[in-house]
This record gives sequence, structure tokens and C-alpha cells, in this order.
Amino acid sequence: MKRSILSMAIALAAITPTSVLAAETVTEKNAEQPMEKIEVTGSRIKRADFEGVAPVTVISADEIANSGLTSIAEVLQSSIANTGGSLNGESDGFTDSASSVNLRGMGANRTLVLINGRRQASFPSAASGTSNFVDVSDIPTAAVARIEILTGGASAIYGSDAVGGVVNIILKTEYEGAKVAVKYNDPTQGGGEQLDLSYLQGFNTDNSQTLVMLEYKNVKQIQTYQRDLFYSPAYYEDDEGDARWGAGPYGDAAASSWASWVRDYDKVYTSEKYSPVDQQQCSNLFGEKGIYTPAGKYDCYYDKYADRGLQSAYDRLNLVLSSTYDLNDDWQLYGMVNASYKESTKYKDEKGFGTYIYEDATSGTLSYEKTDFDDYNKFQMRRRMEEYPGTRTYDTQNTKAAISFGLDGAIGDYELDVSWSSSYNKYEKQNHHMVKADALLDMVTFDPNDTDPAKWYPNNKLTTEQAESLIGDSTKESDSYMHQLQAVFTGDLMELSAGTVGFATTAEWAREGYEDTLDATTTSGGYIGMGGTGGKGDRDRVAIAGELQIPLLADITAVKSLELSAALRYDHYLDDSSVGGATTPQVGLMYRPIDEVLVRANWGKSFRAPDMHRLYAGITRSFGNTEYPHPTIPDEVYEDQYHGISSGNINLTEEKGDFWNLGLVANITDNADLTLDWWNIELEGAVKTISTDEMRDDPAQYDQTG
Repeated sequence: MKRSILSMAIALAAITPTSVLAAETVTEKNAEQPMEKIEVTGSRIKRADFEGVAPVTVISADEIANSGLTSIAEVLQSSIANTGGSLNGESDGFTDSASSVNLRGMGANRTLVLINGRRQASFPSAASGTSNFVDVSDIPTAAVARIEILTGGASAIYGSDAVGGVVNIILKTEYEGAKVAVKYNDPTQGGGEQLDLSYLQGFNTDNSQTLVMLEYKNVKQIQTYQRDLFYSPAYYEDDEGDARWGAGPYGDAAASSWASWVRDYDKVYTSEKYSPVDQQQCSNLFGEKGIYTPAGKYDCYYDKYADRGLQSAYDRLNLVLSSTYDLNDDWQLYGMVNASYKESTKYKDEKGFGTYIYEDATSGTLSYEKTDFDDYNKFQMRRRMEEYPGTRTYDTQNTKAAISFGLDGAIGDYELDVSWSSSYNKYEKQNHHMVKADALLDMVTFDPNDTDPAKWYPNNKLTTEQAESLIGDSTKESDSYMHQLQAVFTGDLMELSAGTVGFATTAEWAREGYEDTLDATTTSGGYIGMGGTGGKGDRDRVAIAGELQIPLLADITAVKSLELSAALRYDHYLDDSSVGGATTPQVGLMYRPIDEVLVRANWGKSFRAPDMHRLYAGITRSFGNTEYPHPTIPDEVYEDQYHGISSGNINLTEEKGDFWNLGLVANITDNADLTLDWWNIELEGAVKTISTDEMRDDPAQYDQTG
């Protein structure tokens, strides 16, 4: 895998002097005081400048408030650094209600997400059934002090996952007074109403600061029919004068062919291979959602857009409790609790499915597998289950809790920070309006003249009893956790003629694990067209790392400053996989010809341990259809369905990568900066899922039948 891009960001937003970073603004009153050094994402060494060898974007709380965006997920996904596909709570059936960020298009699983510099438990259900990521959908906006986004590899600082970059969400730790905020949005076209309530209060003494934040958010769903931009259904004539239908404003978004029809391949029960419904049947079965356009192949179509959700409805409650206590002038205790609960409902169009069914030519027994019979008749059906009661939804409940505490203080001229953090994530999901595979086989007949009242011909209406016997719910329960013990020792190492050499050393131990469990019916493939994945595993990791920041030249002709940064980290995984250990170096240069211009270069190696689910996934089922040339009949296209089965692989090794970055930062005016970065990332050993077409087209590589 290789990614290379030229990226330019021009910041033109007006910034008041009080919102500029404290390290960069010095008033006349404190001009004689030394600049405060702070830790910035991308280095453990505290410094007086946010700019480093790698690009860092800082989004302040004021900028978030003024952006008009309603969640931290939207803020991150609107960032110029977020490229490629990101989960938004609507896009991935495995992770409904969750959102992700994808830095430099390397994938959400290659973006490290931190809260206050600490790792979080991955979302317990893997995206697309394969990739782990950190959910950013339920971080309370009112609690965020700023967001720091580092683009580029940072494995030498943070270890695995920091391939595309690092997102560090810094929560507020203190507040003066109390604040209650109420916000309500009511869109003009209906749907999407949003209520935000937040309470923020600080409790401060001479040697302690405590912050309490509560936030409640209620968001109503938006369905396609509520937005004219997406839903303006109408009939129209095509170029040949035939009647057509489209849901979109330009006649686009055609109706679904999964309405109702039967195909009797061998014409066992019908004189024609296809048996579509007529206009009256179409209307009786589907009402206003029945779209009858006989110019099409299937005559009766289904309006799948009207009920489909554009935005899920959800209720979310957040709590943040943060406290620091000064033991003396040098040492401080700190701790934070961050918890949330979210219930979400995703609105879906009614369940539609298509399947092939085979009938034993002798006994009339039905099966989904043609290999069950020596001689069989082949049938295909497609059906929209409009008779199912109520609205089809996917419901989720997500519970998160994280706690961190530590001790920070000075040992002589050096600083030591020792901390423990734990995070837990529980995810529950219910997919409604599934079709029970066994119940369908017991009920279905492909003889339109079958008079058995227990049988159902797919082009006929389901009775209430038949619908109740077919309907089912697919459920899953998942949880994940992360524990980490970390010690960081930093300070000034020595004085050189060009300045002070800074250093940082880090030691870590961490344990992470997950369990993803489906109900028995889904696991066994008992719902038509409903795949799923489950798994269970854990692993430990230990790491040590070191950094140096070395001033080489300063205040000479054509050189305001020239600094070298270097980092080295070793991670070792204690699990059953083949990862073992990995060493990652990083080297960078920062050159300032004048105060207003910075030229930087950065090179390093990255590594990434395999996704937990790639290692420990249980049986994963998928379903699909494929077409390929008939092996014996010229010009005949053969249609078939397949069931895919996959599982984790404990023998996977880590991904390895190289990256480099060349950049220019120029302070044009007090209110405008220009940043230009040219970067390259190359990966070796990236894991991917092989598609059905790839396997079919290369039997020598993938055929396992012997």
C-alpha cells in the first residue's frame, strides 16, 4: 500500500490575542517571564511552540462552538486531514451509531485516537466485520478544551496504530463558576430536531480544582421523504417514450427490483420462466410504494427510499468528572472519570431479499443448497416484506466508561508522570424484520395453483400468521476494554551553545481485549441474507521509548534556529500471535531562517499490530450473488448465489511502514498562516479481505477444493 499527496492548508480565520497559544503570545506585563512549555501531540517533550517536525492542527473550543457543527465527530470529519472513507453512524451495518476519523486516507484502524493523551478501548464490533477503530461519536462538545490532530506516522512516540496520524482530544480540567446551556434546532423541512442541555461547574480551592460536566443530547431521525433534495418521486418518460420512475429530483434513484417476482428456471409450474405481478397485485401488495413500470424487466418495483433514514435518532447522556489536588509546590494528584450512555434508532426501508431455492425433482423437498439433491429444479424469488408489522429499525445501546488517575511532579530539575487508565465499551444491537430461513422453506411453494392453506406463493399476500412465523430479530452483544500503566520522565538534559537539549523517556504496559457475540440463529446463518461476525480475544503489550530534541544552530546569519529531533521505541506483544516485538525510529529537522518561517523534514518507520478481530474473529458469514460465463453454453451468463465463511488468523504478523514529510509553515500576518506539506506513506504486509471475484478469477491461488 502506498499513499502520497501534496497537502496545503491556509488558515485565514481571525484570531484574538487571547486565543493564540500562550506559548506564542507574550504581553508586555509578563515579557520578562520565561515562556511556559507544554506537551503537544507528536512528542512527550514539552516545548514552547505548537509547530514541530510533523504537522499538528489545533482546533480550540471557541472554534468548535463557532463552526456550527453539532458533534465532535462532525468536527473531526470536516477536518482537511480526514480523507477517504469514515464511519458516520449510518454507513456500516456492523457498527451502527458509531463514527470514526480517517487521517490521510490510511483507514480508521490506522488512526490513533487519544483522550487526554491516553488510549481508549476500541469499538467492540469491527467495521465491515474486520477492522477495529475508536468511536468518536459520543464525546461531549461542552467538555472539550481543544483537539490536536497530528498527521503522519508517530509509531516511535505512541506505538501501534499511529500510521496515518493521531487525534488527541483534550478535555477541560478546570472551570471558574457555573454554566448552564440550552440549544434547540428545528429544521424547516421536518425531522432532525435536536435538543442539547449541558451543565458545567468548577469547584476550586487553594490547592484543588474540580470540574463536573453533564450533557444530554436528543436528536430526532431524518427520513428520506422529509428532504426534497433527496426525495422528489415522479414518473417520467425515457428517451424511448416508456414510463419510468425516479425518487431523486432529476429522475435518478430508480425503484428497487426487490418487490415481488418468481423465476421458475425449468418451467415446472409456469409456462414462462418469469412470473411478475400485474399492476393490481403490485398495488395490493405494496400500496403507494408499489411502482408499476412494465417497460422494465420485472414490471412491479418498490420505492425503497421513502422510509430510509438519512440520520438516526438518538438519546445520549454524558458525564465528565475531573479533579486535581496539589500535594505541595512540586507534586500533584489528578484523576478523571468520563462516562456515556447512548440509545440510537436507525430507520430502514422494509426488508427485501432474494434467494435461490432448489427442489428435489423426485420428492419435492426444498433446500437452499443444490448439492443436497442429485436431480433438482431451480427457483429464484425476490420479495419485499411489506406485510411485516411496524417500522423496520436497527436499535443500538452503547455504554462507555473510562477512568484515569496519576501523580505528576518534579524530581530535581526533571518531571515524572505516572498514570493508570482504564476504559470499557459495551455495544448491543437489535436488527429487526429479518426473515427466518427455515420458516420460509416450510412455507413457500412455487406452484401458483397450490391450494394448501399452510403454503405461500411469493406473489401472494402474506397472512398475519405467516408474517409472524417468518419475522425475527438478529441481535449482538459486544464489549471491549483497555488498561494502561504509563510512566513518562522528561526534562532538560544539557545546555549547548544553540540552546537546551530536551529529552523524554516512556515506559508502558497495556492490556486490551474484546468479545463480540451474535445470537445463535444469526451465527448459524438462520436469517436470509443476514451475515455477521463474532470473536473473542485479548493481548498484553509492553513498551519503552525515548526522545531527544537537540538545538544545532541559533541566531546566526540565515539561521534563526535549527533543531534535530530523534525518537526510538520498542513494543513487544505478549499474546498468541506472531507479532512479537517491533522497533520504530523517527528523525526530524526544523529550520527557521526567520521567526515567521519554518521548514521541516521528518522520516521514520511505523508498525501496526493486526486488528484484534483479524486475529481472534470466530466464524463470519456473508451472503452475495455473482455472475460468470456459463462453462458449457456460449454467450450464456450464469447467475448464482454464494455463502462466504471466514475467520481470524492468529498467525498474522504486523504491518510495517516507512513515511516522510517535507513541510513549510509561514506566518503571513497576525491572523493568517500558510502550511504546505508533502508527504509519503508506504506500507508492507497490510491485511485485506479477498473479494469473491478475485477468488473466482484466480482458482490456482484460492481454490481449496483439492
